[in-house]
Amino acid sequence: MVCAKRIIKSLSPRLKIFQASIYELPFEKESFDKVFCFGVLQHTPDFNKSVQCLIEMVKPGGELVVDFYPIKGWWTKIHAKYFLRPITKRMDQKKLLKLIENNVDLMIM
Repeated sequence: MVCAKRIIKSLSPRLKIFQASIYELPFEKESFDKVFCFGVLQHTPDFNKSVQCLIEMVKPGGELVVDFYPIKGWWTKIHAKYFLRPITKRMDQKKLLKLIENNVDLMIM
């Protein structure tokens, strides 16, 4: 979390990062024009409840941007944690961001 805050601060002083339960977010409902949630939903015990909690944070007319992957077997579970994460943790953050921007499609709800 400390490392993430330092990286975020170097990218934009206006950007803030928080750590909280998806079910008990420390914000008023309908607080945000856009809500981004990456790499979380597939790890929550109740996918539908998690999405609903995020929807509640978005102002009317706002956007919720999420990513998720279906966990279909043992390979899906270990792929990111043991194969990708060790590589991406060592990458320069700007190069990693560019790699993500060029290769990851986002679903906007």
